Amino acid sequence: MRNKFKGTCYRCGRDVAAGDGYFERFKGRWRTQHVTCAMEYRARAKTSTKTGGQS
Repeated sequence: MRNKFKGTCYRCGRDVAAGDGYFERFKGRWRTQHVTCAMEYRARAKTSTKTGGQS
């Protein structure tokens, strides 16, 4: 879901403005990530799955 509040991206460490990222619940806490960071992570995960986990 999109974030309503600003936060810090747990993937790159930079600020995420309200509405510019996603939030999720993880181990009882809320964490935020940029849309672009999420898309890059998904693309890398998809690629590593196709190559058998080797980059």
